[in-house]
Amino acid sequence: MTIRKKIICYFGLVILSYLATMLYWYLHLKKLDPGVTNLISSFLGQIIIINLIIIIFVMISTGFLIKILLISPLEKLGGKLLDISHGIFETTLPQSLSSSDELGTLTRTIIKLGDDLHQKNELEKITKELNVQATANKTKLETSILKLEKTKIAILNILEDLSVSKKEVEKKVTERTIELTQERAKLEKIAENMNTGAILVENNGRVIFINNKAHEFIQSDNLHYGEVLKKLATIFNAVPILTYLKRCLAGENIVVKETTVGDAIYTISFQELSNTNGLTDCLIWITDITEEKILEHSKSELVATASHQLRTPLTVTKGNTEMLLDESFGTLNDEQKAIIKQTADSNENMILLVNQMLDITKIEQGKLAFELQPLSPHLILEKAIHDLTHYADERKVILQYERDKNDTPLILGEESRLYQVFQNLIENAVKYGISNDKNNQAIVNISFFSNNKNLTITVTDHGLGIPNAEQEKIFQRFYRASNAIKSVIDGTGLGLHIVKSIIEHLHGTISFVSKEDEGTTFTITFLVLPKGTKGIE
Repeated sequence: MTIRKKIICYFGLVILSYLATMLYWYLHLKKLDPGVTNLISSFLGQIIIINLIIIIFVMISTGFLIKILLISPLEKLGGKLLDISHGIFETTLPQSLSSSDELGTLTRTIIKLGDDLHQKNELEKITKELNVQATANKTKLETSILKLEKTKIAILNILEDLSVSKKEVEKKVTERTIELTQERAKLEKIAENMNTGAILVENNGRVIFINNKAHEFIQSDNLHYGEVLKKLATIFNAVPILTYLKRCLAGENIVVKETTVGDAIYTISFQELSNTNGLTDCLIWITDITEEKILEHSKSELVATASHQLRTPLTVTKGNTEMLLDESFGTLNDEQKAIIKQTADSNENMILLVNQMLDITKIEQGKLAFELQPLSPHLILEKAIHDLTHYADERKVILQYERDKNDTPLILGEESRLYQVFQNLIENAVKYGISNDKNNQAIVNISFFSNNKNLTITVTDHGLGIPNAEQEKIFQRFYRASNAIKSVIDGTGLGLHIVKSIIEHLHGTISFVSKEDEGTTFTITFLVLPKGTKGIE
């Protein structure tokens, strides 16, 4: 029911009630006598007043009813419309506004309006965001297109440069190919005509090159490449050619220092080569060293003969100078003693040089003989230290010796040759040592220690040291380091070569560690004989 009908019904009921009351009293008063009627009239006046009060009450009730049914809902609807105008669409209305009358219809209409406005507002927000995103994407796309255009231009420029460079590279490759072809032809010509025989064998064992000299050595001019290795093994039957070839193809370099075929002497080396496929080929070098060996033998004979011829006069000179210094033929003044002493020292240097030359000759001819026997090396070392103490004192050098008294191993050796080794190393350390303390004295450290397997002896000086670039040559014949030549004039460059040869003949090893201007440490190692072996004390 609508609000209007509710109000009309309410007023209709009130008026009908009032008219019914008045009619009732009117019909009732007609039946009464006049006296009673007057009384009733006064009473009706009161009734009218009461009715007026009732009318007033009805009007107040009507106003209150209008407020409840119309004004309050309209105020709530007004608040809802105000929220909607401020963009608040989530406001909820009370259940009292959900009736089926005009107010309920208006309420539902307003709620639908709010929902529609909310959806419209959300759509506007989404549309705005999409527009912003679309604008940003458009900007990015335009930037990307611009970059792509620049990249395209750069690539076109690069392609143009590459096209030019390609032509230049092709030209250079063509020129270089011609050069390499010419160089290869030269190398092949050289290889064909050099004095060393060369045979190149692939990893699969197939011979792919053999020069003229190799053909000459193995007499294989009319042989097929496949028969070359068989002929090589036949000619040099003292050398396991095929075995060494397999080891070379496995990556090992092998040198046969000397082998004899008839009256000729050859050296053969197997050198591994890496090919372009990552495999290993083998280059076999064959060198005829017959003339070199004959010349070397003649030289050794000459040196040996000259050395032996020099020994006699040098020995005589040594004896005479010793007798003169002993004043066996009369008293000498200081100047005479100095001259004879200088002569004696020079004579000793000559004797040392002659002995070293004889040792070198014996080493080269394989005639350096040793009478090996068990002996105590510490006794020989201590004798060398004792004999060189005066030499060290003259040069203000202190010899410091370190050994455990209970450390007395035995090794297999020869006393005179061991003494020669120890003397040479200690003398060199004294000669090339420099002072390193306030007393202007240098120190040479000598150590001796062993275990159940090895004996190790070290000789350390704190002097000149050996330049790093020259260390690999230090054991070569007649070689002296450049700083040693400047510091000490005397010296043959043979001592360390002889020392190394002696140690190797005694089945020992020698090595060194050196730093220029800081000093050098030489280390000798020998195998220790089993405990219980009887030796010479």
